[in-house]
Amino acid sequence: MGSSPANIRAYDERMSARPHHVGSPFDRDNAEWMLTRFKEWGWDAKIMQSERQLLDPAGLPHREWYRHLLYAPGFYTGYGVKTLPGVRESIEQRQYTEADAEIARAAKVLEREAALVDAAAAELERLAPAAR
Repeated sequence: MGSSPANIRAYDERMSARPHHVGSPFDRDNAEWMLTRFKEWGWDAKIMQSERQLLDPAGLPHREWYRHLLYAPGFYTGYGVKTLPGVRESIEQRQYTEADAEIARAAKVLEREAALVDAAAAELERLAPAAR
């Protein structure tokens, strides 16, 4: 298994060697490397990938550093959570052109999430078919 102190130190050094923010060249490399480790250890990697489907490298309007499109702290409300923040805040500010664009972006990440869930469901069906 990969949990010895020496391995953990090596993993930490490897993962922190280069910047790996969402959308950077090392981001994909780092994610694929982590996925390989999870599979080696027998972890369910699909669950680990689920939340990542809801990210967009372009970030939210007015705060590009926040990349989760399903929920985020409100731009105008501080720490109060907003669901579908790009869509909701654009509508609240009557910026309807921006709202249209945010709806399309939110739909795209939700479609990615749905595809991952469908793939996981198919894998479960393959591993344990329904009783007849």
